[in-house]
Amino acid sequence: MELYRADLESKFIEKVESLPEDCAIFLCHYGARSFFYKIIPTRGDDDDDERTGIRGNTIYFTKTIGDRYLYAYDVRERSVSVSLPCPNVKRFYDPPGWILPAASLSSYKEETTSSSSPSDEEENFPVRPSNLKYRCCYHKKFKHHQHGFPILIHKGQDAERLNLIDPTTTNSVGTLALPGSTLTGAVIRCSNHGWLLMTQGSFGGEIFFFNPFTKEKIVLPGLGIYEFEGITFSSPPTSSDCTVFGYSVSSHAVSVTFIRRGQRRWTDSMVERKTGVLRNSLSNPVYHQGKFYFMGTNGNLCIHDPKERETKLMDLPKKPCGSVRRTHLLVSRGRLVAVFVGYMGRFVRVFELYRGAMVWKEVRDLGEVTLFLSSTSSLAVATRRSGGNGATARMGDQQVFLDKVVGGKRSDEEMLIYSLATKRFHTLSRGYESDDWCDTKEYTNSAWIEPNFETHTKEELRWFDPAVRVEETAACPRPKSDQWYKQCVAVE
Repeated sequence: MELYRADLESKFIEKVESLPEDCAIFLCHYGARSFFYKIIPTRGDDDDDERTGIRGNTIYFTKTIGDRYLYAYDVRERSVSVSLPCPNVKRFYDPPGWILPAASLSSYKEETTSSSSPSDEEENFPVRPSNLKYRCCYHKKFKHHQHGFPILIHKGQDAERLNLIDPTTTNSVGTLALPGSTLTGAVIRCSNHGWLLMTQGSFGGEIFFFNPFTKEKIVLPGLGIYEFEGITFSSPPTSSDCTVFGYSVSSHAVSVTFIRRGQRRWTDSMVERKTGVLRNSLSNPVYHQGKFYFMGTNGNLCIHDPKERETKLMDLPKKPCGSVRRTHLLVSRGRLVAVFVGYMGRFVRVFELYRGAMVWKEVRDLGEVTLFLSSTSSLAVATRRSGGNGATARMGDQQVFLDKVVGGKRSDEEMLIYSLATKRFHTLSRGYESDDWCDTKEYTNSAWIEPNFETHTKEELRWFDPAVRVEETAACPRPKSDQWYKQCVAVE
């Protein structure tokens, strides 16, 4: 979710990084209206309104018809919390709306004119979204990564800090300091091989690799505008065969864009489909056996061969289950694996692709594999792994880790786990158990990453050798601007 502010006089639009700490926005489906709410300062160190529990710098919204849940987007943390304030309300068939009570209006006027405390009548007004009090605590140091399992990394508004959550232990929140960092407004698009693929700028046109553990950066040729619905890369960006691949889907066509290490220009191609409507699953593609795969919501696959520069749109395999709200595609034990997630996590089902018959077959036993799922990166790792200190760590059986957390304070957050054995969600401490993921929080600018501490030379951190002259061709035209190349030189 991104915020923009428009100046009607100058007709200029600029990106807004945050809201005032004492204001909240409530989005309404009726006429797409919204209104601000004035937060009354608390006596403690929270940013919540002590009367209502409403948090500042937050956007509250509801979703489609029949969805009873309340969602809160924290602009500072870039996270979405979900709760069920009124569990006894029956399912409704009209989109919910917001009402700004007269008591709130009067309290807003009082706060703007004087510092008097609210009256007893206002204090008793029952407007309290539940389970939305999440603080930002950045004081805990992250311990050295020793167990070898992925960790969840997420970025808020702080340009000089990345937040980490270790899924293997409780009370495992930490940070990575990035002094002098230029990651202001950067968005995590993908994670692979210990590197983050990120974009930056007003429209995400600046794209680069970043290793948060070594602080190394590799700048790619600019995009102008980031329009991909999914993106990935085939191998570490320092390797000679690294290819970055992105795609976008319209109603009857797929547009793919790719670039290989050493190239100065992105290559575009489009494949149209004459029958049927394409629907994107909003999950990143994967690289498997020399080809890029991405999946539609119907379970069908699209395959891109980078050597042949050919993209195939397939009708197979068919979707193996209904009511799918989220899908994840990954590689496990040499096979393509798809995870289908139902509404609010009501079910999590894992399927393997059998290429001979081109069908998804359900996996009821993960064996010695643990899954880590997110919209930017999904991984399958061995349940037993050796860490950097020589010790062996083991995860629980039949576990699927999601990119959601449970906990009031940030220092108390635990990762949400789904068990294929019990078909329920829980945390490591077992302080949370549920049939869905209500009362959880998801960091939107996040990814699973396997820490990589290998360092590289300046030559290896160049996407291409500037001394090599490339002839201009129709397939690879010369860039119109050298602005992105100057960024490459600036990094060095």
